Amino acid sequence: MHHIMINLSSIYATEAQEQKTLIEYYKLSWIGQQLIHIPNGGARSSAREGKSLKDMGVRAGVSDLFFACAKSPYHGLWIELKRCIKFYKTEHAANIAISESQRSWILLMQGSGYQAVVAYGADGAIKAISEYLKKP
Repeated sequence: MHHIMINLSSIYATEAQEQKTLIEYYKLSWIGQQLIHIPNGGARSSAREGKSLKDMGVRAGVSDLFFACAKSPYHGLWIELKRCIKFYKTEHAANIAISESQRSWILLMQGSGYQAVVAYGADGAIKAISEYLKKP
């Protein structure tokens, strides 16, 4: 009997691909004009570059996206976007956990008058924005 090994992470969208899908979805709408990416993560080529970025205000845990639209009682919406791996023929998904620094940022923003959420995949982010916009 032959066993075939499949790397599941290679057949599902990456976090970057999910984010590009989200941005493309809103590209031509007013929402797209107010939805911005916070380029805060990623690999650093050197310790010097990391220090320079930190000196310029880069902080661990800052959410991936900010929707600059106030909806009472919130000043705006922070979105931590994670990839979503859905299992074939089921409704179940394996959600990627957030880091402690991401959790701390979300709590800080929630305590500062913003809505802050974790969204799994572009679909989850679209749903989060739709729900946010339903607020009075």
